[in-house]
Amino acid sequence: MTGSFQDFYTSFLSRVPEEDQKKEIERFIQPAHLKQVLHDTDIASILIHAPIGYENLWYTYNFIVISRDEERNPLRLLVVRQNVTKLHEKEVHDTHLLQEALSAAEKASRAKTEFLFNMSHDIRTPMNAIMGYTDIAKSHCNDQTLVHDSLDKIKASSEHLLSLINDVLDMSRIECGKLQLHNEDFSITESMRKLHDLVYMQAEKKKQTITLQENIEHTVVHADPLRLNQVLLNILSNAVKYTPEGGHIEIFAEELISDNPGHAVYQFRVKDDGIGMSEEYLPHLFDSFSREFNSTISRVQGTGLGMSIAKNLTEMMSGTIRVTSQLGKGSEFTVTLPATYVEQAGTDQEKEDLHFDTEDIKGLKLLLAEDNMINAEIAKMMLLEAGFEVLHVENGQMALEKIEEAHDVFDAILMDVQMPVMNGYEATKAIRELESDRKYPRIPVIAMTANTFEDDKKNAHEAGMDDHIGKPYQQEEMIRKVAAYALKYHAGKNERS
Repeated sequence: MTGSFQDFYTSFLSRVPEEDQKKEIERFIQPAHLKQVLHDTDIASILIHAPIGYENLWYTYNFIVISRDEERNPLRLLVVRQNVTKLHEKEVHDTHLLQEALSAAEKASRAKTEFLFNMSHDIRTPMNAIMGYTDIAKSHCNDQTLVHDSLDKIKASSEHLLSLINDVLDMSRIECGKLQLHNEDFSITESMRKLHDLVYMQAEKKKQTITLQENIEHTVVHADPLRLNQVLLNILSNAVKYTPEGGHIEIFAEELISDNPGHAVYQFRVKDDGIGMSEEYLPHLFDSFSREFNSTISRVQGTGLGMSIAKNLTEMMSGTIRVTSQLGKGSEFTVTLPATYVEQAGTDQEKEDLHFDTEDIKGLKLLLAEDNMINAEIAKMMLLEAGFEVLHVENGQMALEKIEEAHDVFDAILMDVQMPVMNGYEATKAIRELESDRKYPRIPVIAMTANTFEDDKKNAHEAGMDDHIGKPYQQEEMIRKVAAYALKYHAGKNERS
């Protein structure tokens, strides 16, 4: 339309459909305001919402200067209307995404702060006990009862600290999507009985009764035994921890009816008559670092990660985990998992363990490659006490040289992974090449590593290592594992000679 600005002004306002827009538009297109806005620019724009029926339309009105007077005041304007509905919707959508991203970033920042706060507290608590009881033991060396008590508490605090570190690492790998399942054939009934025996020792200290009932037809399945045990052990350990002395814990394992041939659904229930949980806390049970604080459990140690890990692992195995609980009466956890069953008589898990005594170990010679003197001293002392003879070297290159000089002297090699000069992987590969070139028998090489993730185990295997021992060392596991390989290799040497 053409005409005076006053005519446009009146007509324009009459077509604005929303009353709450009129004041803003009226202020914008008043001559004095436009004159001020357009004094130093040739175009001014305003966005107007114009819903028509079911359509949600948006327009921009562009006021373009065509001519000016000598003082640069606008004389004539061209008004251009443009439908920008799609563009506006995209901008709204993008803004919403940015707000969500900002909200997620702020939430992640708060979670990181909370994580560091929790970690600081949970790490310092056992560390305080370790340092404190160490000082007590050192200052009362002649009081054997007090020293032994202090050492027991240092051991318990160390185990709690290690559990915390393992939980944090597991949770980190789960959140990063790096934790993978490793399925194999194993016996569910055998796993359940071992879990029962393990938890029974904990329950016995609190005079608790713990029972196991099984109703399983297909006992051998193809699944991840390590992660299944981790889920159930988390639940069982909590049952023992939060059930008072003299309480009762029941474990049920049963196979549910399945219409899918070759597949079964297994249900595991853990029921206790412990302190239970409040209705308000239950929705937060599986949150990271979640613990219900009250006077009854405030002194119970825990990372607040166990149930979060259990839930994530269960879902990774395509299962579900549910809980019912009543404060003061107890809790019941139900884990339901699908699995492929295997029609066979037994598994590697059911093979007899190697039995040996100190006399069997005496005379077995080990080569220990470890650059950290403290770790080397601990490992060497554990092995010497068991009856092994041990030669210590400080890196992979020195280990390779010893094997080159006298391959047939040693019955097994314990190889640290991260060492200067030549690391454990490189040394093991070089030893395997040496054995191949000189037609030597394959000597067992056992990795000693603080990294116990599946990727690290895979790397050890690819380098030619036979097994691994995690740090910190568990004496019973170390002796059992080293003895199994060394005895078998030594027996082969005797046959060859």
